[in-house]
Amino acid sequence: MALHSRFLGLVSVNDEKHPDLFVIQDSYYPGCRRYSFVKYEDSVPVFEMKENITLPKGVKPGARIECHKGKAYVFWKAKNTLKYAEYRPGEAAFVEVGALPLPALKHGFGNFDLEFRPDGGLDVYFAAVTVHMANKRPAWRTAEYRPYDAVGVWTGGYQYDMLGTFSYNALDGGVPTQAVDITSERELMHGVSAVHVMTFAGEKGLVATTRNGGFHYFPLDGKYP
Repeated sequence: MALHSRFLGLVSVNDEKHPDLFVIQDSYYPGCRRYSFVKYEDSVPVFEMKENITLPKGVKPGARIECHKGKAYVFWKAKNTLKYAEYRPGEAAFVEVGALPLPALKHGFGNFDLEFRPDGGLDVYFAAVTVHMANKRPAWRTAEYRPYDAVGVWTGGYQYDMLGTFSYNALDGGVPTQAVDITSERELMHGVSAVHVMTFAGEKGLVATTRNGGFHYFPLDGKYP
């Protein structure tokens, strides 16, 4: 797997206690693989590769798997929609079954995570670029490329991101709510590489990682969405 793989999600295929790990490859080594739990070694779970999984066209790293009522779905952005596909174990595939419209978003829709509510609705958490890094320098493969000025200061400007959230009232035919800001528009620097919603010690929060190695946690405190 190495540097060309990204976590896609967990699905309980044959073992409720130890769900299988789904990993998606990048464009250099495209594909998806399912890994099953084997054992623990020094309290670390060990998995083995079981099979290749077929994904719908357009599913790329950054897609997310979420389970609800015994079914698993993969979600991915496609233009102005959030498409989803259902996992079919017998076919070793995710089969596209629907799409949800995205709400009006002032800064777009980047990396995201989501979770089902008990009533079948969906809460979506996402990152969006608010300030883009300047790109006025010569191409990096040319002799004229100079990313730093004479005193060593970066010349390309800096990217800033924010986090937001919105909801759907249902999966099938769901209607999105208006998006709500979770952070300021210049909260995160250098680009958000991943967003994960989690509950730990009874507290629900949002984790965002940035491309320069930042690890940021935002307690949701029942305020969002």
